[in-house]
This record gives sequence, structure tokens and C-alpha cells, in this order.
Amino acid sequence: MPRPLIGRAKRATAYAAAVVAALAKEFPDLREPATADLVTTAITEHVLTPGPQLEIILDSGYVANWWLHADPADPARVRLGCHRHPPIEADQQREARLNALLDAL
Repeated sequence: MPRPLIGRAKRATAYAAAVVAALAKEFPDLREPATADLVTTAITEHVLTPGPQLEIILDSGYVANWWLHADPADPARVRLGCHRHPPIEADQQREARLNALLDAL
């Protein structure tokens, strides 16, 4: 019985690390080891016990324009959302581009 759980945990950790690596190019804070570890752990825990509660701010906590959320189509995955009001076209394009990248993981 433990083997499937170990495999599931490894897949969850690998997915979380891939998300962080993919987004680190766009969000410099994810290049910091402590931040990357924290975000990887949060995503891993979310994948193992999915739910709507995941919210991770990826840019400055003061502006909080870019967030990771649970994917409504697959709660065990994450989606990027821009919460700038009003959103600008460049934000919408960036969001679509990065979510396509996340979808490919």
C-alpha cells in the first residue's frame, strides 16, 4: 500500500518543482531558494490534497497582481491568474502564455 503513496508524492513533488522552475523565469522571487522551497512545498501539498484553498502570491505582496490558484478544471493542478484591476492586454497575454506552459507540465 505505501508504494502508490510514495509514487504519488514523488509525482506531486516533481510537478510542483516543474511549476516553480517554469515560473521562475517570469517571477524573480521564485529564484530564491527559500521561496522556491516554500512554494514547491505548498503546491506539493495541494496536489496531494486538492481543494480550492490554494492561493500563492507570486509578485510583491504589496501589489499582489499575480497569483497561483487551484485549477477549477483539475483541482490537483494550478493555474496562474492576474488580479490587476483593470487588467491590461499585456497581462492577459502573459497569463494565457504562462497557463499554456503550466498546462504542458
